[in-house]
Amino acid sequence: MSTLFRKHAGFPFGSLMPFALDPAGRPLFLISNMAMHTQNLKADPRCSLFVGQANADGDPLGATRATLIGLAEPVLKTELQSVREIYLTRHENSRYWVDFSDFSFFRLQPVDLYYMGGFGVMGWVEANEYQNAAPDPLAGGAPGILAHMNADHVDAMILLAVPMLELRQRKRP
Repeated sequence: MSTLFRKHAGFPFGSLMPFALDPAGRPLFLISNMAMHTQNLKADPRCSLFVGQANADGDPLGATRATLIGLAEPVLKTELQSVREIYLTRHENSRYWVDFSDFSFFRLQPVDLYYMGGFGVMGWVEANEYQNAAPDPLAGGAPGILAHMNADHVDAMILLAVPMLELRQRKRP
C-alpha cells in the first residue's frame, strides 16, 4: 500500500500490507496505530494498493497485477465482527494481535483501478465495473482443488499440461 507521507508532504510512502477482501471485493486491513501508514491514512485517506500475482516463468513483467486507487478509512463499529471474521479467515496468524487495543480495521473503497494482464495487456477498470464484477467462485477452494488434482489425478494433469508446454515451446523464439 502507498499512502501520502506526512513527513515529506506529497511523497508516496510504500508499505507491505496483508489484506482480505470483503464480499464487495474491497480490501480490508488490520493495522496498528503505531504504523507509519496508519498515521498517514489518518491525515489523508487517499492511497493505492498494488496487488501482484507470481508468474511461474519468472518474468515479473508478464505477471498479472493491479493497482487499486481509493480511500482507506476505519471500518464502522457495526461491521467490525463480520470484518474480523473475514480477515482472520484469510490471515489466521493475526489472531495473536487482532485484539490489541492499538490495532483497528480499515477498508479501501476503490475509486479507480489499473489492471495489467501481462506485458502489453493493460487498462483502466471503472470503480463501478470492479464493484459489480463477480468474484471467482473457486478462488477460496483453489488450494484444496489443486491438492486433490495433484494427488488423485496425476495422469489427467499430465494430459492437460503436455499440450500447453508444447504450445509454449513453439511460441518461444
